[in-house]
Amino acid sequence: MILPRNAELNSEFEESLFGGVTTISTTAQKISKDAGESLYATNPGTLTATTVKAVPYALRGNKQQGEMLVWINET
Repeated sequence: MILPRNAELNSEFEESLFGGVTTISTTAQKISKDAGESLYATNPGTLTATTVKAVPYALRGNKQQGEMLVWINET
């Protein structure tokens, strides 16, 4: 995932999610699997625009199965 430095971040309180939590949504670029698995891969792979919704890390264990990132690349 690559988040542009000037990305517009939108916060929203979602009452129905985990009994009420503030999330942050934005548009980022998703790096395709052909970029390699290494954190420091030199091949950027194919980038695709995608919507990202961030939830507090402490709630991650209660979330449906899916992708998770703790660190996000920045351009």
